[in-house]
Amino acid sequence: MANWTREQTIVALNVYCKIPFKNSSARHPLIKKYAEILGRTPAALNLKIGNLGSFDPVLKAKGIVGLAHTSRMDEIVWNEFFNNPEQLAYESEKIIAELCNKTIEESANIDISNLPEGAERISVTRQRVNQQFFHDAV
Repeated sequence: MANWTREQTIVALNVYCKIPFKNSSARHPLIKKYAEILGRTPAALNLKIGNLGSFDPVLKAKGIVGLAHTSRMDEIVWNEFFNNPEQLAYESEKIIAELCNKTIEESANIDISNLPEGAERISVTRQRVNQQFFHDAV
């Protein structure tokens, strides 16, 4: 199989943030889901999550180490996004939407088809398109 791309690694970091490290396995439903989206096997995505875990200072503080065979891309993506979760959420969810041939709004399950019509005024609200990422991560 080909090397992991930057985009695939960003999505893997997204999944890393959504699943507690101790619960990561090739049988986990989210790993299966995102592996299919990425065109990778669940085992490959689970290994990538293990690689990313080797950079996590929280795991290191607990004496937990990730896998030893990290790539330079793993380190670059970790350093770019780990301390910037909002950027990770946006970039990763945008990539996921593109891989699924959807808009980011469709991918985030935002339904704009049933908005009420206002007789007096139009009200516009700002909604975070990456809120599902934070919800899943918590």
